[in-house]
Amino acid sequence: HTTGGSGPHLHDNDYDYQRSSSSSHGKGKGKGKGKSGRRDSDNDANTNAGGEGKGKGNVKGKRCWGIEMSQSLFWEALVASRPIERPPGSPLFTGRPSEPAFQDMNVQTVRLKEAPKEVSKEVPKEVKAETETEASASASQSRSRGRSSAEQEGPTAVIWQASAIRPSVEAKCDDNNDDDNNDDDNNSGHSGDHSAGDPLDPRTLLVAYEEKGQVLPVVSDFDCFIMGTRGVRYDYPLPAEQVDLVKWCVSRVEGVLDETSAEAEAEEGQAQREGSGAGSGARSGAGGGNTGGGGGGWTSRWLDVLKNEAGRARLTGEKGAGTSSASASSIDVPPYGFGDPTSYTIMEHAVRRLECGAVRHGAECFNYKFPQEIDDNFLVISDTLPGNVPWKYVTEPELRALLCQKVNEGFAFPINPKWVLCDLGWKAVYDRLLSSPNDNIRRSMDVWFPPDSGLRERIDEVSRRHPQGFVAPAAAARHGPKGGSGARTGA
Repeated sequence: HTTGGSGPHLHDNDYDYQRSSSSSHGKGKGKGKGKSGRRDSDNDANTNAGGEGKGKGNVKGKRCWGIEMSQSLFWEALVASRPIERPPGSPLFTGRPSEPAFQDMNVQTVRLKEAPKEVSKEVPKEVKAETETEASASASQSRSRGRSSAEQEGPTAVIWQASAIRPSVEAKCDDNNDDDNNDDDNNSGHSGDHSAGDPLDPRTLLVAYEEKGQVLPVVSDFDCFIMGTRGVRYDYPLPAEQVDLVKWCVSRVEGVLDETSAEAEAEEGQAQREGSGAGSGARSGAGGGNTGGGGGGWTSRWLDVLKNEAGRARLTGEKGAGTSSASASSIDVPPYGFGDPTSYTIMEHAVRRLECGAVRHGAECFNYKFPQEIDDNFLVISDTLPGNVPWKYVTEPELRALLCQKVNEGFAFPINPKWVLCDLGWKAVYDRLLSSPNDNIRRSMDVWFPPDSGLRERIDEVSRRHPQGFVAPAAAARHGPKGGSGARTGA
């Protein structure tokens, strides 16, 4: 994720509360249960979030304060008894449906974790000696940079209250703001209207990262989507367990496509029986079809896939993704996501180099476990764009056209099989990569889609059976607004 930015852009499902779910999310089991206290950052801390300090809003040198408490207390005090409405047209309205599953993930993310237990492993002497040498060099390098091992492990996820910066942000956005509009600053917020500056307003709570004496809010919908390179050799293969995971992904995507196809046929048959012309379904297209919490959109269907896999794993004790019935929930995700060793190393160095937090993990193209919907708009950053510009915004069709042009120029980039199978037009991008006469592109595709793995044949098979990709049934398309409204970074 990129981090930082101004308050109004840091919303949506990053911390998505629903009072109806409070019974299942109130019991925190982290180390901090039943404990409260303050967390005080370094003396040179900077909230770095656009908030106002004393006087003219300069927060440099301001100390960051926090409280550790049980999640049950947090939920009761800040959610169960507080307003949660987001009226259309209000500063709190996001235009997105609520997804309780994302709330579940965030609740787990911000919960204090116990330190992992040491795992004893037998290591050959020569390998152990090499590992110890590398560890010593790494520690020395860390000390020279003034970074502790805890800092290198990554930031701590916390909850950040954005209501404190709301008055200044809204004043800049609304020329009609005057002092009379601040009469409600001390209002408890129970009226359902936004209460600027209310520290107990659950609608302005965000997930943030605490690291190096700073608290940086997470910016949603601004993840790296794809990374293209020219002349870079991808000599190291995708790990075998990840090849199995890609197979699992293709298989589960096929299941979703079979399901939606059957539903669309049933809906069309019912419409014909009722004498209606409707029922053929609505194309999800680029970013469409996500109906949030239920209704048959892509996100809700894939969440069902993960839930079913987790349940099957608990019943059978299966591990890994090597078989069609294995559970993806049992596969450990590396710190920076999946990917071949070369791509992983590139992203790993990007995270460390960009200490501002602009890059946190790998690109969406390697998201085999929870592939997302295609967005409508993308930010492309490149030194080879037409017009000699460093970046530009493009629509989804424009991105596909640009990627095909980049293939002609010798660029290689990984592509998620979900896009190929579910989103119209991406099969053509995939085919352009596979058919390229460029040796480096062909070698790269051999890494991401090994010729002897059967992946290419499976993708072609599923694509032939479902040439239209993912089509949300008409009822789902009418359910509500789509969720993919943000911009992602392109190649």
